[in-house]
Amino acid sequence: MPARAPTHSAYSARMHERAEAVRRNASKRVRGLPVEPLPDKLLPPLWPVAYQADGTYEGVLQAADECPAGCVIHWEAATRDSV
Repeated sequence: MPARAPTHSAYSARMHERAEAVRRNASKRVRGLPVEPLPDKLLPPLWPVAYQADGTYEGVLQAADECPAGCVIHWEAATRDSV
């Protein structure tokens, strides 16, 4: 199973490195050159997201202990919009 990135910026940087390696390998394949190994894929980091008991979205939390009273925490994959 792939490793999980600690932060969204680390995830973005690693995925950018991987995309660059894929582009370089495509060029090398066309020219008949040996390809370089690709960096492993990472899973996006998880963020604590608060929901009320009835399922209403409260918001992304900076830390799990910030959960408002009566809310439930779900750990969800971070996206660019949630950071």
